[in-house]
Amino acid sequence: MGGWYFSTILLLLLGAVFPVIFTRLDPTTILRIPVLLSLVVSGWAAIRLVAILSAGVASLVQATFWVFVYVWFGLAAIAQTASQRFPIADQSFSEEAQVKALLAVMVGLAAYELGRVSHRLAGPSHLAPRLGPRQISLERLWVIAGVGAAGTLFALETYGLGVLYSSRYTAAQAVYGQPSPGLRLDEIGNKAVGLLQATFIWAPAFLALYLLVTLLRTPRTRSQERTRRFVSSARGRMLLVGLGVANILVNNPISSPRYRFGGAALAMIAVSWPLFSPRRFRLWTCGIIVAVLFALPVLDIFRYDERRIQIVPLKEQLLTSPDFGMFQQEVNAQVYVEEHGFTFGEQVLGVVFAYVPRALWEGKPRDTGNLIVRSEAINASASLWATVFVDGGFIAVALTFLMYGRLTRLWEDLYIRKWRDSSFVAASVPLYAGFQIILLRGDLQPAVGQLAPLLLMLLFVSRVHRSRVQPPGGEPVPNAVRV
Repeated sequence: MGGWYFSTILLLLLGAVFPVIFTRLDPTTILRIPVLLSLVVSGWAAIRLVAILSAGVASLVQATFWVFVYVWFGLAAIAQTASQRFPIADQSFSEEAQVKALLAVMVGLAAYELGRVSHRLAGPSHLAPRLGPRQISLERLWVIAGVGAAGTLFALETYGLGVLYSSRYTAAQAVYGQPSPGLRLDEIGNKAVGLLQATFIWAPAFLALYLLVTLLRTPRTRSQERTRRFVSSARGRMLLVGLGVANILVNNPISSPRYRFGGAALAMIAVSWPLFSPRRFRLWTCGIIVAVLFALPVLDIFRYDERRIQIVPLKEQLLTSPDFGMFQQEVNAQVYVEEHGFTFGEQVLGVVFAYVPRALWEGKPRDTGNLIVRSEAINASASLWATVFVDGGFIAVALTFLMYGRLTRLWEDLYIRKWRDSSFVAASVPLYAGFQIILLRGDLQPAVGQLAPLLLMLLFVSRVHRSRVQPPGGEPVPNAVRV
């Protein structure tokens, strides 16, 4: 009875109450095709979220995926299509372009759903025997911790505590340099050098703390006794405190980008407070929805040194804040392709080689958001949908999300079997779930530039323990409905 009561209340809130009170939806606009399609996307995401939370299985990656869809392509799209107002000013769109944008989103969602069930038809996966045996190495964790300490000391010596607690703009200017007159900070040439420097400052310190907490939360077993003894020792506690201080300095909500700080916070919560209790998983997921809708806009107060506190209703935020401009950029992707044609893989190529400086690659593609935005007033982002659509249209969207759905499902299933282990999988899934919104929201080129080093360091710090290799299939998935 309690489960049905929870599911019914949540479905009513997400599917009916929120779309009415948080958007400008009214009877005069509800029958317009873009509004109806936005309601379909919102309802689709609401149903999936309710199904996930009702099942109670820790589908962390799937949960953050549908939270993104619900907020950015659901609520925000409803508000914008109903009022015909968009966050990036002075742009208007035909109804046809809005419909095509929503259809591209829905094609991606359908392909994602198909990908998540396709593993049943494809037979055994090679993912489990390849990743399952990889265990976190304590010796290599010391290396990452040392690099993190060096990055923190470098930041303190080079920029000082005042910059680290000033504002996001001041901190970014210190790392990337002063832009020339008439240019935005994001238009500085050769940003790859600044990106490497920023990564050196924040990523190792965060990952070392994250992995140490992962080891702390690993249940006590004979094979992990040595690691547990270290983590409980004086040296282990000193390392934990030192990494905590380092993260307070270089990964704080004042000078860190909001999405990066939020992703790190979500990952830390998930790994320090394991979510394999249905109640915990539900609280974590619902907390993400509340944080995205209400905390994200408020944290914009730290963008500049001058603090301006403005209480803007969520209805107005969805229409005026670029934080919720992903649907508008989907429509801009349609306009760009109509005028210029497809880029046939150039945007993805720019993502793969994000760290190559423009001084060495003169024709390096612009990030998709700024390519399609049709405005010089903003440093724009573009979602994963928009990026692959500009490269190859509906077919590229379908193939990308088919593969994405399949891989994330296989990865999550392996995590549910391995979460009690100090393994690569147990560490990587909460980490990716926390940062997934950055990749989905985009822009993909800078997002991959920021997050790829985390994956490389995680691969470095984990190694194969041959004695622990298990036959394909591993432990059984816990008795629960998988959605």
